[in-house]
Amino acid sequence: MYRRLLLAFAALLAVTTLCAQPLNWGKMPGSGNDIGIGPKGDVWVIGTDPVPGGFGIYRLDGENWTKIPGGATRISVGPDGPWVTNSEGAIFRWNAKANSWEKMPGAAWDIGVGANGVVWVIGTNKEPGGYGIYRFNPAKNNWDKVPGSAVRIAVDPKGQPIVVNLTGEIYIMPSGPFPIFVKVPGAARDISMGADGSMYYAGTDGGVYQWARNNNWIKRDGVLESIAVDPKGQPWGVNAAKEIFAAGHGAPPPVAGDVTPKLEKLGIANNTRFANKIYARNPWDMKAFRNKIYIGSGNSNNEGPDPNAGPVDVTYFDPAANKFGSEWQVNDEQIDAFRIAGSTLMIPGHDPREDWRKGNFYRKSGDAWQEVRTVANTIHMYDITERTEAQATTLGSVDSKAFGNKFLFAAIATPTTAAVAVSANNGSSWVTYPLVEAIGARARTFLHTPAGVCVSFHINPNYKNVNAVIGGIFGSSAPRKTDAFMVTSKGVQWIDSKLFPGLTTPYLFAAKPVQFNGEAYYFAAYAPIDHNWKSDGFFATKDCKTARRANVPGRWFHHAVVDGGKLYVVTSDEEYGGRRNRVFASTDGTTFKPVFSFANKGFARSFAILNGDFYFGIGSEAEAPHPETGAILRLKAADVPK
Repeated sequence: MYRRLLLAFAALLAVTTLCAQPLNWGKMPGSGNDIGIGPKGDVWVIGTDPVPGGFGIYRLDGENWTKIPGGATRISVGPDGPWVTNSEGAIFRWNAKANSWEKMPGAAWDIGVGANGVVWVIGTNKEPGGYGIYRFNPAKNNWDKVPGSAVRIAVDPKGQPIVVNLTGEIYIMPSGPFPIFVKVPGAARDISMGADGSMYYAGTDGGVYQWARNNNWIKRDGVLESIAVDPKGQPWGVNAAKEIFAAGHGAPPPVAGDVTPKLEKLGIANNTRFANKIYARNPWDMKAFRNKIYIGSGNSNNEGPDPNAGPVDVTYFDPAANKFGSEWQVNDEQIDAFRIAGSTLMIPGHDPREDWRKGNFYRKSGDAWQEVRTVANTIHMYDITERTEAQATTLGSVDSKAFGNKFLFAAIATPTTAAVAVSANNGSSWVTYPLVEAIGARARTFLHTPAGVCVSFHINPNYKNVNAVIGGIFGSSAPRKTDAFMVTSKGVQWIDSKLFPGLTTPYLFAAKPVQFNGEAYYFAAYAPIDHNWKSDGFFATKDCKTARRANVPGRWFHHAVVDGGKLYVVTSDEEYGGRRNRVFASTDGTTFKPVFSFANKGFARSFAILNGDFYFGIGSEAEAPHPETGAILRLKAADVPK
């Protein structure tokens, strides 16, 4: 049970696999004893000037600190502002409308507020590990005690506490029906979690440690005694000399191959339809086809920002005319992917706006677009691919010989299953083969390997009933977990597939696959909200059974493109003011060398290459949409470093 709880907690965290890049600390003005940062980015400190109740309280306004009346010793900041405890153990919260502190019931030596506003405190009643632990109950305007004791506390974005006891041991309380603390590795003197789920602690050795997705800590550079994490996952802190430091605020180091000044901003794709829907402008995919760059957009998530944003225009950039255009409109919430089969451009029906009796895909043959609505009982189609099989077969009543032994495979989700649909007649009719039977199960992508085609799937973590199965995949009596199924025109076959070696993140699936040098390459993706995803790394497989991590540096992994005998991958790292986007290339799929990088407020969610020119689509995450979302940048071939 503890193992399941720990995995559930790990699924919340947004920290990805880290490279050994420095945090680029910058010294901030002023001095402090404690620091707190809210989910909106507001920074507060407890200063070093003695006043009744402890020390002065300050809020960062621009580059300067504004003194706020009152005195305290510990501070934490929630969505509605800061809460503090003072030297007498009194608890106060800031009332922004009254511009004053409001005294709360109870007594505490430390306090933590989650991004959702849930408040926990370390009380003043001594217990073996420190002091009692309490959660604020707004209905009673009082505190509910939970088992356990500690001296420091932080709260995750869902309102669950993380505590440190007298000896520096760290305990988490995963979501669940019982208030159970689970010990994790580490030795801390202070701990904090940002609104994005990034967690850091200041160690008993003075070091700075970051939680990674392998359920352990990675030591980063820096020496701190008190720590806080901003909404972008960047740590701030106070050292033994009471100096205040912030990661990402130092002078940026020289960047080799920086092409930022040479990038052209061509405009924002789909800005006409989504002028007031920033998140829906995300360029989910880009594809070079017939001398144009096609750009996906929209949003199929049922929750904000900009939920269910369709219909969506089929938008492109025409380099010859040097302008954007729109060829058609799909009755779908999101254009998530483009696929090319011969001379046909296809769009899987990610989340059609029509009823669930049939699923959609869209294709352009010649100059005309067509909606194909023939896949029965389908909510989502996440991928579609064409496969030629040497052995002609009869599928249903259709002989594939008439179509040159070509089959269409579709990765779909029905109301109750993840499934693969197969057509032998170019999409006129389909036969559906279930993979996993569970509400929220979804077949996501096809990987083409020398051993055949396999399909990656996952269970949406928003759904809990994952026990209903086919073939014992998730069955409790004889569990046979796998990451993929092999697919042929005759059906699907269970295989012992391990696509994500070294990762323990739940609900992973393969995203944005490409074929290169006899292998399928893909991103290890997890979905923090509904349909869209973040990545834990870049992998390759030759047979869908075993896989290897591709050695590409980066904190976030976004998109891969094959062009001119090279595999290009774009990743990004946090830096002051936004992201450092980096492009790497490989000729063998094993060794990746940096090609160039550029700075931007956002990250290159997708890119495409046409006639040697690189086109980048700037994206944003749901927790931090920004106005540059949807911007298309171009780096001309002549400006690409050789």
